[in-house]
Amino acid sequence: MENMKDLWQEQERSIKEMSDENDRLLRRIIKDRAHSSLEKIKNIEYLSAGLCLFFIILALLMAGQVGRAPVMVISYIIVLSTLTLGTAWYIYKIVYLSKIDLSAGAVTDTAKKIQRFRLFIIRERLASFISVLFWLPFYYLLVFQWVHHKSALDYLPFAIISIIIALVFGIGGSVIIYRRYYLNHLQTILTNLEEIKAFEKES
Repeated sequence: MENMKDLWQEQERSIKEMSDENDRLLRRIIKDRAHSSLEKIKNIEYLSAGLCLFFIILALLMAGQVGRAPVMVISYIIVLSTLTLGTAWYIYKIVYLSKIDLSAGAVTDTAKKIQRFRLFIIRERLASFISVLFWLPFYYLLVFQWVHHKSALDYLPFAIISIIIALVFGIGGSVIIYRRYYLNHLQTILTNLEEIKAFEKES
């Protein structure tokens, strides 16, 4: 009888250990999934910062072809300024995301940081849609000058149509990028954090 009791207790311990191990494994899988989504967001930030730096270097190399026309000088200054600000903004987001450690700290605090970043992204999307109406014409003027060695103002109807087409495709593309690479991945992270929180409550 005593042996049966010992065997039963041993079996209960074995089942509990197996259950705890399964919980730890599932929790690790959830954290890995959240970490993967976070890394994908960081990768797009690195890519965006790299592209901005590339275009800054290109703009500096092409400075001699800007000319002396006031509109071209102003366009060049605006292009260089927006690229510099864009690079700084991407670096800021990379630093912010790098400080988020999904394997350490309270889940609630991590979720708050992710929610704060999500709010950044929503505001960034709104600001970018508004600001593109201002800076895109200056980009167009500058690039047109570099490519064709002529002023786009001499081809105003064509320039306006080209800018409108660029706006439509640019805004449409950015909506897809924001949804696919930001909002969807951020929602995945938040969902995974909720699952981890549920595990902690059951423990």
